[in-house]
Amino acid sequence: MPLSLKKTATRAITLLKKPGKAKPKEDPATYNLKFFETHKDTNEVYPIDLKRFLEKFLREPFGGQVINFSDYQIQLSFDTGRDYRFNGIYKDAPYCFILTRKYKEEREFALACIAFEPFTLFKKILVVKQIQGVRGKQNELKFFRWEKMLLAIVIEWARANRFKRIDVLRAQDTEWFNEGRKEALYLKYDVTARRSGFKFDPDCNRYTMALRK
Repeated sequence: MPLSLKKTATRAITLLKKPGKAKPKEDPATYNLKFFETHKDTNEVYPIDLKRFLEKFLREPFGGQVINFSDYQIQLSFDTGRDYRFNGIYKDAPYCFILTRKYKEEREFALACIAFEPFTLFKKILVVKQIQGVRGKQNELKFFRWEKMLLAIVIEWARANRFKRIDVLRAQDTEWFNEGRKEALYLKYDVTARRSGFKFDPDCNRYTMALRK
């Protein structure tokens, strides 16, 4: 039975008033590093067109399951450690995008996150240090190639904010690596990076991608 997808309601784009030219709120450059840093104790919806990412990274249909794209959001968050708004999120880097889903009319639940750290002293480099699914949410995440989707969202954000390069850590260099998690983490980091177009750089021992404008 083919997968049934509900149509997401169209919503108006809010324009930010700036001198010269109005810019849509959904522009990732609006949500820069300084904007993140104002949300240390709170979360903020990152109002990109998430539907286009969900559609692009949708897996093969699971019979009869209805997926409402409007239930999903990306929240941005700043600071490391436990995120007390969303269960199951512990951030290994200060800048973080959290994939959430709303159940009926209840509050959102976190499904996964990607966390990164910028290095801007000499070059504008962004390093992805964490790609994490929330424990117990595998049945929610199985509909999407969510690791690649979150990385694609970060790539778009980094390009809009004029970063020159993105790096992704190898699994073995992440905070939670151990032999028991070796295979699963290798798929999340090394395989995701390679399949997203990153190349391994032995000079820094990370997967790298140069960003073009």
